[in-house]
Amino acid sequence: MASLPLYLAGRVTELTVIDNVLKAIAMPRAEGQPLSEAPKTPIKIIGPRGVGKTTLLVEARERAEKLGIYTVHVEQLKAKETKERMMRNIVGDEQILKSLLKRINKLGIGELSVGLDTQEREKVLEEVMLARLRVKPLLLVLDEVMHYEIDILSSLLQTCQKLISFKQPLAVIMAGTPQLEQRLEKAEASFIDRSRLLPINTLSAIATREALSKPFKLRGAKLTKPALRHMEKLTDNYPFFIQIVGEEVWDAMLKNHKQEAGLSEARQGASNIKRRREEFYAIIYAKVVGARQVPHARRVMEILKMNGGKAMREIVLSGLAGKQIGVYGKKQIDILNYLLDMGFVWETDGELGPGIPSFFDYCKKQARKAKKGRI
Repeated sequence: MASLPLYLAGRVTELTVIDNVLKAIAMPRAEGQPLSEAPKTPIKIIGPRGVGKTTLLVEARERAEKLGIYTVHVEQLKAKETKERMMRNIVGDEQILKSLLKRINKLGIGELSVGLDTQEREKVLEEVMLARLRVKPLLLVLDEVMHYEIDILSSLLQTCQKLISFKQPLAVIMAGTPQLEQRLEKAEASFIDRSRLLPINTLSAIATREALSKPFKLRGAKLTKPALRHMEKLTDNYPFFIQIVGEEVWDAMLKNHKQEAGLSEARQGASNIKRRREEFYAIIYAKVVGARQVPHARRVMEILKMNGGKAMREIVLSGLAGKQIGVYGKKQIDILNYLLDMGFVWETDGELGPGIPSFFDYCKKQARKAKKGRI
């Protein structure tokens, strides 16, 4: 993936929701006391790879820190060492840590290691988080949640639910691919059902143009209107591609010793843009091949084409099953969940469509190559 973009465009709704959650826990309170009102429920940011989930999380962290909120970013939660490191990061302050260890030892649980008993584990988590919450509001940023170890995820969410209900200044933002939803179902934390879902995928045409042009302006350079129109066509409004296009045209402008990128620079970068896009497609396609989902992916493409490019989930599932509408099983649900997780398809306003339209073209090209092959 590319590095973090210089400018975040097109996520006004998502940032407004994040701001409201952060402001709720940054409200004035007596030292060490709970808030006057319970914080807002967690946020779930869900989208395929390459649409800017990490960028949103980084922006949330920066906004939290400006409000004086202590932030802990967790990228994985599997090994015992990772769990302990997360807990130590939550505590943060060495003096608080020493005091906490004494209190936990009195409980007879041991240090910050995760106990065998779920109740003990949740008690340790509660003590750890309270040690921080008494001093400062806390934002937990949980990234790639679909890969978390289920027992510790469950304990963490149960503890967060308890602390939020006790009006502690705690905010939780989770991010992941659509597989995240299935992971959370296994965690059995009821308040997750009431969390705010922020599905993200492609940007609007206006946001795409802003995302392409603003970095040039911020760096003191210019971008002509013909160049911008040409660049927009190369993006599919897909955040990762927007970044690729911007980088390549910027590099072409510097190579030409200019401070303004015109149509010639936009065209100059086109070959590298195409190569980098196809590298991205190849990674996804290899995963679909490895998971033996290519025939199902092609069938979904056929179903969408027959329905004018978009179709309700029930129609796609029934088509995968080869049955009448409404007749399908777990196998078809698993197939569709996988294709959603890969970003092959995406659901908007109750209908499924191509996650990245041009990726369908890539798949068709691969299918033609496969027909010419020999065994």
